[in-house]
Amino acid sequence: MVAVLHAASGTSEPESIAAWLAALRGSYPDDDLDSFEAAATYARERCRGQPGRDGEPLIDRAVGTAIILAGLKLDAATIRAALLIGLPAAHAFDAEEVASRFGDDAAALVAGVARMDEIRLLPGAGDANERAAQSERLRKMLLAMVEDIRVVLI
Repeated sequence: MVAVLHAASGTSEPESIAAWLAALRGSYPDDDLDSFEAAATYARERCRGQPGRDGEPLIDRAVGTAIILAGLKLDAATIRAALLIGLPAAHAFDAEEVASRFGDDAAALVAGVARMDEIRLLPGAGDANERAAQSERLRKMLLAMVEDIRVVLI
């Protein structure tokens, strides 16, 4: 069963991140915990409280996602990517910079999640261009799922 949770206000504050990281001690090596903190700081600085489509701050959604995925004991690259998922929506995603700071795997996952986020269902009725656009979006979604199942989890 999958539950959709919304991060509580303040989830992305440094004190909350520090408490979450302290709770993860023993589940992840210290180097991974340091990289999680760095990813959260990097994302917080670049998202600057920008809201997502639903009004929830991008960084709060990212931290909430990372908390869920860490609870599922997913690998460190997936947790780092979850912390960075707000970057594309904030127009602050530089794949090369993210890859150099947080690893190629994390950058690829963030890019895959961004591709999945682009998918919007178009009305059933529409002209050929709209139907073609919907087909292309569905194709991108399938490709993203084939490349790495972690994209779907994030």
